Amino acid sequence: MLKDPLRDTPAYQRFLKEGRELERQQNLERQRQTLLEIVQARFPKLLHLTKGLAAITNDPEVLERLIVKMGTAQTLKEAKEYLINVDGNEKKN
Repeated sequence: MLKDPLRDTPAYQRFLKEGRELERQQNLERQRQTLLEIVQARFPKLLHLTKGLAAITNDPEVLERLIVKMGTAQTLKEAKEYLINVDGNEKKN
């Protein structure tokens, strides 16, 4: 297979980097939206807190963890604790 000489150009590399960053931002936005939809459906009283938190969270692993936690939380108190302790310091049961 022939190698495409354009792949080694700075312009092509910049284009790839910009494309990856755009995709990353779109994925983050989808995760934020999923989190908000879950909270709206299950714990609407926490929506305001969740919106603020989602807006400042840029780590996809943190958002994914919150999606799972909010989807499995049994009580409003439990859900609120997950949001407050989002930095990973959740209490171990």
